[in-house]
Amino acid sequence: PAPGVDVAALEVLAASAASRARDLLVSGRLPALTEHQDRVRMSAAFGLDLGLDAQVAAWRHGGPAGLEALETAWTPARQDLARARAMLDAAWEGEPPAGVESARNRWTIGDRQLRYGRDGRWYPFERRGDTWWPAGPPARDPAALLG
Repeated sequence: PAPGVDVAALEVLAASAASRARDLLVSGRLPALTEHQDRVRMSAAFGLDLGLDAQVAAWRHGGPAGLEALETAWTPARQDLARARAMLDAAWEGEPPAGVESARNRWTIGDRQLRYGRDGRWYPFERRGDTWWPAGPPARDPAALLG
């Protein structure tokens, strides 16, 4: 290695470039990522310990959309929320559990939370102390995540 070159970092960058090139070849497109998203992606892909544990878990479950569900609250269209409410009511047979709280794209039921992503999928979260953590892959039907 040349003086001053961090070989381990260079290996990670080369593997990352190869991974992105493969994604481009497979899908025909490559989403633009912010510096933060790319840092989380690389940490998830290569096991880098950057203190982004919740973000890495969100990325592994849902990629950029999963990370956004973790980090961003937003207000979905009323019809999207009404459709989700109908799915949940059907799953609960019209009797929702006590204490369902909803605010913007987040529905909290005790120590569980569902977050509606801009991609039309619901992301499950669980409370760990004072923090909400990604709890699994997303689903189009929010009731499927509460089973």
